Amino acid sequence: RSNLKFLIRSKGDGTTIAVTSSGPGEGKSMVNVDVGLSFAAAGKRVLLVDCDMRRNSVSEYLGIAPAAGFAEALKGQLDWRDALVESPHDSMAVLPAGAVPASPGDLLAGPRATELIGEMRSEYDLIVFDVPPVLAVADIECVAAHLDTVLLLCRSAKTNDAEVRRSITRLKQVGANVVATVLNGVRPRRGEYGYG
Repeated sequence: RSNLKFLIRSKGDGTTIAVTSSGPGEGKSMVNVDVGLSFAAAGKRVLLVDCDMRRNSVSEYLGIAPAAGFAEALKGQLDWRDALVESPHDSMAVLPAGAVPASPGDLLAGPRATELIGEMRSEYDLIVFDVPPVLAVADIECVAAHLDTVLLLCRSAKTNDAEVRRSITRLKQVGANVVATVLNGVRPRRGEYGYG
């Protein structure tokens, strides 16, 4: 949380951030949940939005039953505020992904997505978006440029150099503000950093 405070630069009232990865199974959803909970614990009003409509892991991690959510809000079928569910922390609300739409990318590319992000900014201090992996589908390209901060998660002994380079290139091509990488799955030896 302390490091992220120096990296995040807001374009509006509330701050938007996403941690993504090159491919699936690298831990991005869990890190997004952790980022949200960390800032909520510090007293920030946090909204965690599950944008990974093809594989909505956020609800699974938090034990949230399948429900209408972001997909339905993008289609104009409900107000996103009516789909919010409780999280383990009082200061963090969760907007589930909702039912898997026929074309998630088209929904995220539509003007409604930009409107919703603007509405969320006015009501929360931090909005964390769990977006799809960069190289898996094109969905992230539709939303990444609208976010203040994007971090690329790399899993130790899984993500290779070529994937990292391709992911960063792709994110920058769509105008994403990639500020840092996060190395996940590292198991340091005991005492390696002097604190046991």
